[in-house]
Formats: sequence, structure tokens, C-alpha cells
Amino acid sequence: MYRPRLLINIFLLNAKEDKILILKKFGNFFWELVGEKLNFGEQFDECVKRVLYEETTLKLDDFTRIKFVCSFNAVEKVKKKHFISVNYVLTLTEEEEKSKITIDPYIYQHWKWVTFDEMQKMNDSFFYGVQIFMKNYKIKSLADIKAIKSN
Repeated sequence: MYRPRLLINIFLLNAKEDKILILKKFGNFFWELVGEKLNFGEQFDECVKRVLYEETTLKLDDFTRIKFVCSFNAVEKVKKKHFISVNYVLTLTEEEEKSKITIDPYIYQHWKWVTFDEMQKMNDSFFYGVQIFMKNYKIKSLADIKAIKSN
């Protein structure tokens, strides 16, 4: 029996809010957002703080800066994968962007800041949960992501 896993995703935006941080782990063929699975017994806000620190070395003291976007089922029947995806948005301050982001080179093969247009052109190269999100919510811009009303 296959059980869904809960995945936290963070649309991490640069200070100008015109680029998103995307990453590719060693051995993976797809790009992903900053994110990770929720650990047993972990609260959502604890997971967001942990993931931000583990993946970018960013310590977030003010959780009110994180905006909950939505949650949804991400099901890939052929591969028998099922995630419940919980999405957030965080805009970095200029200070954070310039000095505090460090990506672990032992986990990530590549990482880069991309515009939303670049992200859309790469859609098939993203983890299927991101693809499902973009399709189901009819995302055409960063403004669309930020405008989603929490469900």
C-alpha cells in the first residue's frame, strides 16, 4: 500500500521579487524548489525553518514573513508517487540575498535564480509536484502565486 508523504515547498524569491531559487540534487534529473519532507512529529513552521537553514543556511527569526500559499495532492500514478504538497512564499531581504545564502555543494549539483518566464520554459524539467501546482492553479506569473487565497 502506498501512503502519501507530506512535502513542504518554498518559493524563495530574491529581494526584487523577480527571481525564484531552484535547485537540482545530485542524481536527480529534475529541478525543485527549496523544500523537503516533513519529519515525524514536526510542525509545519518548524519544518519551514529547518528546510531554509539546511538548504540555504538562512536562519529565519520572523516567521510572519512566510506566506502560506496552498496545499494540494500531487499524484503521479505511473510512478506510484503521492505527495501532499504544502507551499509557501518567502521574499528575501537585500541583506539576506547578498550575504546569507549558501547552498550545500555536497547535496546540490546545481542551483540558480531564474525568472518566472525561465521557470515556465523549464516546466517539464521540474519535480512533478511543481508541474501539477502550475497546471492546477493556472499559474502564469509570480503574482499569481502570491495572489492565491489560502485553502
